[in-house]
Order: sequence, then C-alpha cells, then structure tokens
Amino acid sequence: MKQGLKEWIKKVAEDKNFAKKFEGKNAKEVSRIAKEEGYEFTPEEYMDLQMEAAAGGNFDDWWNKAEDFVNNASDKAVKVAKVVGKTAEFANTMSDRKLTGLELYNGLTKIKNKADSNS
Repeated sequence: MKQGLKEWIKKVAEDKNFAKKFEGKNAKEVSRIAKEEGYEFTPEEYMDLQMEAAAGGNFDDWWNKAEDFVNNASDKAVKVAKVVGKTAEFANTMSDRKLTGLELYNGLTKIKNKADSNS
C-alpha cells in the first residue's frame, strides 16, 4: 500500500538519511524518488506543500515545526507506553487478589500521578 505526502513528511522529519535523498531536487524529482521509496504524491501536491510553508514562513521554519511535532509525539508515546506498562504490571501483581473497586482505583491513580509527575 502506497503512503502519501503526510507519511512522507513524517519520514523525512524522522530520518535524516532519508531526507538527504531529496535535498536539492525539484518537485518532479522529489515525487519520483518518493514513489521509488513507497510514497505517492504528485509534484503539484509537493509544490502546494512548499507554497503553504512559504505562506506561513520559510520552509525551514515549517520543517522545524514538523520535526518538533514528531519529536513531541514520540515523547508522548513513550509516556503512554510507560503508563500502560505500569498498569499491566499492577494488574499482574493484583490478579491473584480480589480487589475492591477502591483498591483498584487507588492503584491506578498512583500510576497516573507518577506518570504525570514525570512529564
């Protein structure tokens, strides 16, 4: 299944070696190379992206914002994974016991509060 421009942007922001393949290329070349890599968008769609970036600042500003977004999303995903892991760990240790609703609530609240304090 081909991925589109949105997925390509994310990949370029995450992978500097991948991004280098597109440096100094015109819209047709970017579209062609992206297609070889499994991404499908037209040169016009790519140009529209550049125009949108230009309208809101320069492309480097847009690029930095996209990279920040990806990094922040990654950080949030790690935090969620930690909470899920702790919740699973709590459930495992408590699986042999019959918990009251209050005990369960208190245990999960402690996990959430600890995750919030690590934010």
